[in-house]
Amino acid sequence: MTYDHSPNDDQFNRKEAVGTPLLSAVEDLCRHNPGYTLSRMEQLTLGEIAELASATYGTRLPEFWRIWNDWNQSGQEQPMGDL
Repeated sequence: MTYDHSPNDDQFNRKEAVGTPLLSAVEDLCRHNPGYTLSRMEQLTLGEIAELASATYGTRLPEFWRIWNDWNQSGQEQPMGDL
């Protein structure tokens, strides 16, 4: 079975992310990238933010983004849904 939707395609929405590890990870990414604010991040998809995280942290990618990348590869099935 092929899944057409990927969380990487979703826009980041900080209101929906309040109290989640996603918001904490994006806030940390903003601190490491002057010029990137939460408002600017809301203009990006989660996939674009994950790519920015990979470019920013390189081999020191935080655990949240390592898990995100593992769970959200293109064409990957989500047998347990979005956790």
